[in-house]
Amino acid sequence: MGYWDNLSFWKKTKLILTIILSVFVAVFAFINWKTAPVSFVFVDVEVSITLLILICLLVGYLIASLFESKHYNTKVREINTLNKEIDQLKTENKQLENRVELLTPKADVAPSETNTDEEIN
Repeated sequence: MGYWDNLSFWKKTKLILTIILSVFVAVFAFINWKTAPVSFVFVDVEVSITLLILICLLVGYLIASLFESKHYNTKVREINTLNKEIDQLKTENKQLENRVELLTPKADVAPSETNTDEEIN
């Protein structure tokens, strides 16, 4: 049950809907186990309607997965580029802070502790 507990509400909903849809597809497949002629570019074949539907679903899933992985890889590259930029900016920031620290004069006595001529009289 650890897997289920770690899922968000939307992922649980998506998983349940996927299971329900899969059951409907399986029932539909068994009901429609008739063959039909299918014309490919140069070949005519007799294929079970169920098998044809499953092949179409598989091809659709593969195409969607390809597009999803391309989108995912693009985002990963973008994130890596931005992380490198952040690291460079942090390095630059540290260097600038060090330069400012070196250029800032350090006073031994705070200005409020110095006595002026007016305070003595």
